[in-house]
Amino acid sequence: MRFVLFLSIIFVTNALAETIYTPEKLLLRQEFAKNSKQLAGKIQTPYIKVIQEKINFNRGPVYNTLMDAMDLVEIVVNSEAFKEKVVGYINSTGNRNYTRNEGLSNEQVYLKLMEGKEVLDQTTPGEMNLYIQQYNRWWSKVIGYTKIGTSKWMWVNWKFYKNFDASEMASNIVHEWIHLMGFYHDSASDHDSVPYAIGYITRTLAAQYLQTGRLD
Repeated sequence: MRFVLFLSIIFVTNALAETIYTPEKLLLRQEFAKNSKQLAGKIQTPYIKVIQEKINFNRGPVYNTLMDAMDLVEIVVNSEAFKEKVVGYINSTGNRNYTRNEGLSNEQVYLKLMEGKEVLDQTTPGEMNLYIQQYNRWWSKVIGYTKIGTSKWMWVNWKFYKNFDASEMASNIVHEWIHLMGFYHDSASDHDSVPYAIGYITRTLAAQYLQTGRLD
């Protein structure tokens, strides 16, 4: 499966995770185990509800796309296709695991995410609690950022979101939320990390759903 994604450079510290945008496009190839369906079938399929806790975003067409993106996230992450790809993901070295996976197998990563216990919100399992704050810095290369372990919010830059479709927003939302679940990545080339790889999976499935109304 080949698809085009925007190249993002990520800087991560203990307090701040920034997603830096560059105009180049990167052609990535994600691989999945041939027995992904069988592997995924061995574990339960929990349901996680996307909760719009606080969305501070200017009303208008881009806001409407953001609303669609959050609906897409709930559809995608609760699908069998998402589970199969997360569980069956094979990294660039040919191994079925993620980098910066906190010592968890693919199955355990999936179940941890679906449990929905963010670092700063352990009391509402089964929920993806979204706090999204718009800002606008036209000179910045930052798409958005989170403050892992110190804030529940994800900040998203209008400069980029105004041009994103719903699948791109869905990818970024999932990527940033995964940070808030306690997962990191090391560098711009760490595309096998949990936030990167699963963000890409989300974007592909979301785009497919928008085009076909199906998630195969």
